[in-house]
Amino acid sequence: MEATGYSVAPILLLAFSACEASAGLALLVATARTHGTDRLQSLNLLQC
Repeated sequence: MEATGYSVAPILLLAFSACEASAGLALLVATARTHGTDRLQSLNLLQC
């Protein structure tokens, strides 16, 4: 019954990739706001 001729899988992959990228950016922004820096080498996240 797939008359449109395209697969849904690439669209879902693109949507999940965009969601993952936005979640990673949100985590980086939240870390930068709480710790005052975005240099991941200087952060000791085990202390928090």
